[in-house]
Amino acid sequence: MRISVQACIEGQLAQPSKFITVGVLEREDGFVPSAGLGLFLRETQTLLKQLQQVFLEELVDRFFEASARCLACSVPLGIKDTLRLVYRTTFGKASLKNYPYYAHCSFFGFCSSDKATVSPLTHAQPCARARILDWFHIEMRFEHLLQSLLNLQGADADAKYDMRSDVIKAKWLLWHGKQADCLRRLEYLRRSTGWAGMRNPLGRLIRYLQVCSRYLVNYRQR
Repeated sequence: MRISVQACIEGQLAQPSKFITVGVLEREDGFVPSAGLGLFLRETQTLLKQLQQVFLEELVDRFFEASARCLACSVPLGIKDTLRLVYRTTFGKASLKNYPYYAHCSFFGFCSSDKATVSPLTHAQPCARARILDWFHIEMRFEHLLQSLLNLQGADADAKYDMRSDVIKAKWLLWHGKQADCLRRLEYLRRSTGWAGMRNPLGRLIRYLQVCSRYLVNYRQR
């Protein structure tokens, strides 16, 4: 007797379903069940381990489809390499695909990490260290805005001084963990600068802080 155990992965939308063989159970003809009926423990463990491997691989594929995108514009990030991640489970170790992506979005110009590459699966692990946006990169963004205000057309020296002071106060609020107050102060600056949208230094800073809001902390307390 030979029984093939298959897993059916149902397709999404117009995609067809696919069938994957999880394992095979065999018994010789004339088998005398002196050890008992049903599955042996080792057969059950093997089937569950293989079924979990199939489940995890499909789950990881769909995770990357949804997560490996630019945080600002959702365009898929470029793949740098294909690695393997060893994941410990109840039924043993599972080897999973793990793609390091280039953090810099070629379409929008946004950087999804403070490093050159980012691995969504690695960061999703329970034991992964919490991601925090590095203050150095935040300060560089504020400094770019401060320099841009010096060249703002139609504003006199006093107006530029006041606007730069507001930017410094906004940075101080962010340093103390007051993200909402910081963004409100920056949004208020739009009236003084005349910069609307995000295709300007002020708009890019606001968008950057909004997209990365979950990675912002009270930097003064760290």
